Amino acid sequence: MSKPKKRKSTGINRLAYKPCICEALAMFEALRRLGFSADDIFCAHYPNETAIILRTQGKEFIITCGNSGMSTEKFRSLWTKACAMWNGTEPGMSTKQREVIFEGSIILRQGGGGLGMVAALQAKGFDVPIMQKLEELAGRPQAGTPASFVNSKGGQA
Repeated sequence: MSKPKKRKSTGINRLAYKPCICEALAMFEALRRLGFSADDIFCAHYPNETAIILRTQGKEFIITCGNSGMSTEKFRSLWTKACAMWNGTEPGMSTKQREVIFEGSIILRQGGGGLGMVAALQAKGFDVPIMQKLEELAGRPQAGTPASFVNSKGGQA
């Protein structure tokens, strides 16, 4: 009886073995969805951890994403490939696969749909771009009026 042939690993299968790469992709995406510029978001690889770093507004915010267990050169190569697949410039990752990675991230699994990240950013003094847009869309409450007591037309409830 012959052994079944091994299938060649495709991009997403390779990423599945490196949870820190998937987590870093998801954190990068979370910051983008919050309105931060990709130019202000960096991936850093250290001997014992991988991190996504946001540098903007004169501040720095670091999100650790786990230990890759690989050399910096190997990590850089895999990260570059993962980013190309995420951005669609290289085949291997569908929209559905990107959503699975994003929705499987630690920040979303903790509940609250990422509100913990928003709160942490705001606690560090960051102006979160999407929060500013939401305030503009909702109309700003009058000074001294708690937001929960302002109706959708901007008047007090």
